[in-house]
Amino acid sequence: IVSVWGLCPKSTVVSAMCDNSKPDGSQMALQQMKNQFPSSWKYTMYNAITTAANESPNDTNIVLVDDFIGTGTTTVRKVDYVKRTFAQRNVKNYKIYVCSIGAMMDSKQVISPHVNGLFAAQWMEKGISVLAPKDKTDSYIEQMLIMESRLEWRTDIQQKFSLGYGKSEALFSLPSTNIPNNVFPIFWWRYAKKRPKEERETMFKRI
Repeated sequence: IVSVWGLCPKSTVVSAMCDNSKPDGSQMALQQMKNQFPSSWKYTMYNAITTAANESPNDTNIVLVDDFIGTGTTTVRKVDYVKRTFAQRNVKNYKIYVCSIGAMMDSKQVISPHVNGLFAAQWMEKGISVLAPKDKTDSYIEQMLIMESRLEWRTDIQQKFSLGYGKSEALFSLPSTNIPNNVFPIFWWRYAKKRPKEERETMFKRI
């Protein structure tokens, strides 16, 4: 935000991407970032995008912070919300930036056309399709789908989250946070077919 984009607190608002009253990973990410800034930035930070979009003045750089970006579609939706709100408020001469702890590489081409800058501390490739040996890819995908077939879920939900939301094949987690639904569901889906009324013990938690 400072060293790469050269932004300063007098003309910049930094906001978590959270858009409601529920706890959110983007608020955690912003909280962890906050103490890395000089004290002159403390009045420029917001814990919800709704507040930031409705209070930012003209000539503003707005930086949207998240903990993880998967397909990029949610991020684009949040960016569009800011643009619509600014248009309604007649806010002019602004720039929008997105900053995340982790992000899937495929999201770059989805988000970049909509923002002035995009940064992630760690860019990640698909866990099987890209990172696995090419001669093993089909076999590994098949094995993962076999494991998924043992989970208890409706067909529409399975189509949505199979191999991770949007088939992201993400391998990402942060301590004490909700694991992204882009991660392979075998790591976090709570129900198995053999015991649909019992929660299975998962490697990670997702509320």
